[in-house]
Amino acid sequence: MRVFDNLFLDQATTPTNTTSQAIEMGDNNALQVAATLIAGGTGTITVDGSNDLSNWVLITGTITLSASGPEFKQLAYTAIAWRYTRIRAVAGASDALINVDVHTQKL
Repeated sequence: MRVFDNLFLDQATTPTNTTSQAIEMGDNNALQVAATLIAGGTGTITVDGSNDLSNWVLITGTITLSASGPEFKQLAYTAIAWRYTRIRAVAGASDALINVDVHTQKL
């Protein structure tokens, strides 16, 4: 599922991060996150977990995008015990245009 489509990360904007809507995990306990840098510079993608949609905790693991042109990176998160997850995209030192896709599964 695409959570960010042609998202422009503007390093000059405060706050410099954008979060997706919550992704209900159901009985899934793994998450595959794929990030594509379409154009621009730098940014990071992280995943947060929550059981109540109010209190969010950073799940270990970061995707760092740092190229000047197209770049694709992915990261698998396993043993997720949270009921919900969300994706956080954070601008780096220069503007970036990105796509982020997420796939959940039960391991």
